[in-house]
Amino acid sequence: MRLIPSIITIGVLSVVTFGQTAPARKQHSNSKNRIVFAGESIVSPKISRIAPVSLPDGRMAVVAGDTIYMAGVDGKILWSYSLRAPITAKPALRLDQNEIAVIGYDLTFVRLDASTGKLVWKADMNGRAVFSNIQPYGQGYLVVLDMSGYRDNLLHYNDQVEFWGDKDDDSWSLDFPIGASLTVVGDKIYAVQYEKKAVALTEIKPPKHS
Repeated sequence: MRLIPSIITIGVLSVVTFGQTAPARKQHSNSKNRIVFAGESIVSPKISRIAPVSLPDGRMAVVAGDTIYMAGVDGKILWSYSLRAPITAKPALRLDQNEIAVIGYDLTFVRLDASTGKLVWKADMNGRAVFSNIQPYGQGYLVVLDMSGYRDNLLHYNDQVEFWGDKDDDSWSLDFPIGASLTVVGDKIYAVQYEKKAVALTEIKPPKHS
């Protein structure tokens, strides 16, 4: 059963929740009062804790379940877009194109106009992989594919990092360490792996023809 989002406005703050929402409660701290909302989630706790994306003009993109909401400076919702599949990572913003890219389960990948929320482009894919991370890179996006759906006792698949450019023929794919996080610094790509007492960064070199 698909849950219908509820939008609660407190002052200039709009909070989007799914399912039945418990009453808001205020917590006193050293700063101003904090308002906390409790509600049911349609995704796992790990995926439901996706940080908002701040835009230079003060707007903020907020992920709630399968939907991305764009909130204005005054807290009012300007637009929303539902992937109809739980969103799996923090959306990626490309200011040069005024667009925001969003990934979700079922290999869902869309690019939206950041001003209107209208669909600019949508991937047409299927399979058992899961998009787990997305970052703007060059004239496109880097996307990590979690290939655990294909791994079993007989077959071993590394995860993959793929570049999706603005043109259909501008793309490439490379092996990516299993479970690593993706970080982009300028034109450099890193796989970040967390160990017991250390953090390991492995640079991923794009194909020369890219």
